[in-house]
Amino acid sequence: MSTMRVKATLILCLLLLATNLGAAEPGGVGDGVYDMQCGGACHGDSDQNATSSASLILTTESHIYAGQATTFSLQVESLTSSPYAPIGLFLLSDTTGYRDTPQDIGWQILSDSKGDVNNYIEISGLTDGDTIDWVLRAPEIGNYTFYASIQHGGNNAPHFGISQAYTVEVLPIPDNLPRLTEEFTPIVAREVGQVTKFQLSTEDADTVVVEWRIDGGVANQAIVTGDAVNGFMVELPTANQPSTMQWRAVLGGEGPQQTSPWFTLVTNEQGFSIDETAVYLQAISVLIFFAGLTVLLQTRNRTNQNKEEKSFDEITSTVSQEGGEL
Repeated sequence: MSTMRVKATLILCLLLLATNLGAAEPGGVGDGVYDMQCGGACHGDSDQNATSSASLILTTESHIYAGQATTFSLQVESLTSSPYAPIGLFLLSDTTGYRDTPQDIGWQILSDSKGDVNNYIEISGLTDGDTIDWVLRAPEIGNYTFYASIQHGGNNAPHFGISQAYTVEVLPIPDNLPRLTEEFTPIVAREVGQVTKFQLSTEDADTVVVEWRIDGGVANQAIVTGDAVNGFMVELPTANQPSTMQWRAVLGGEGPQQTSPWFTLVTNEQGFSIDETAVYLQAISVLIFFAGLTVLLQTRNRTNQNKEEKSFDEITSTVSQEGGEL
């Protein structure tokens, strides 16, 4: 019986150690910057995949200038997956499964549709015809090829699909083009109630108008102060609850008027972080405690058993002696 207790205790503690708080992503691996192999996920193994019926259509703006932000839009059509299941979407620069993110060819992701800077995102509730956006900063002039891919479940099998190659040309910046500086990086996330003010770094821009909208709704104008000499300061309205805001800048000057992409700003509840190392150390401590407790109880039981056996032997011996005298 004591051996069974030890085994049960050890199994319970090992299960506690096996719990990974960071892997609580049923049906997905979580958003991130991944190659097409998705960090070794099963969807990246062609031997295990069924072909997705989804049609993936990539588009960008007509003119893309070196060092400037542009929007990559992915429209998903003919999707047959469950609307409640997570759908994984990639923006890629190759299909080799190794070093094939946009960053690997010099592009910088400024924001994705979920208010982060990932080339792979998972979305639940995606329906046929929906569009997902990434805002990227272009590198030096030249031609670049992109792909989109999708992974999802269905019929008890992983499904995978990839778009046709989509080539874009990055052009040199025209003279006097009003624009954001190459160093400007937008804020992509904030907390509920947080005041959001930032300097909008521009070049060759005499006027700036900033528009914002909530979840793709009606556009409103933000408060913009300052000028081209001292810089432009932008204040976006504070959010009182979790929401998704998009904002863009309309820049005027001697050159043609330019409008930036819609940058995504996600408002989240104030959260807390979990130190997984501390959790594992605590689990190990629990394991050691229960193992020690089990050994202690087992030792005590053996001691009591030995005492009982000794007492029984003494009584038996006494009775035998008394019987012999009689």
